[in-house]
Amino acid sequence: MDRANVGRLLFITSMGIYNEIPASVSADGNLEHNPMLQTYRDAADIIEASDLNYTVIRPGWFDNGDNTDYQVTKKGEPFGGHDVSRESIADLVVHLVHDPAYGSRDSLGINRK
Repeated sequence: MDRANVGRLLFITSMGIYNEIPASVSADGNLEHNPMLQTYRDAADIIEASDLNYTVIRPGWFDNGDNTDYQVTKKGEPFGGHDVSRESIADLVVHLVHDPAYGSRDSLGINRK
């Protein structure tokens, strides 16, 4: 990406890669209970160790809801909910594309409010 002068990486992975899902949301979705998330965590670790302007996006379970009333959490904060609409994820991505400083070098969880 550096050689190609790509200015921003938006990487969509999964909630739970940092064991950030509280019991009230269903902690069974955390990496410590779901080893299938390990490759997603490994990818996020590589991206975070890079010099890129990245945002790791960690959505809840996708659904076809038609609202964009969502909550964003940062790495280290407990995840706020289980589900999120595809439309909400798209809205967040558009926001990130139009504002290169928003979410820069951060990992953002997204869920329905």
